[in-house]
Amino acid sequence: VPDRYLREPWTMPEETQREVGCVIGEDYPGPIVDHREAREAAMERYRAAAGTPARSIAPLRSGARADSSRL
Repeated sequence: VPDRYLREPWTMPEETQREVGCVIGEDYPGPIVDHREAREAAMERYRAAAGTPARSIAPLRSGARADSSRL
């Protein structure tokens, strides 16, 4: 697997997967969790439990770290 795809091999183009002999779903498992979707679902549950309108909790920018003081 080329270095640029080591962290997220499922983002590797299908042609590259076949070239390197690592087809996601056949030779290597696909991702189990979509972290973006899981985070959004967790935030929705948090908002519902806290009784907080969805707009009052801003989503994280890409690459930003969660800080418990923001919640």
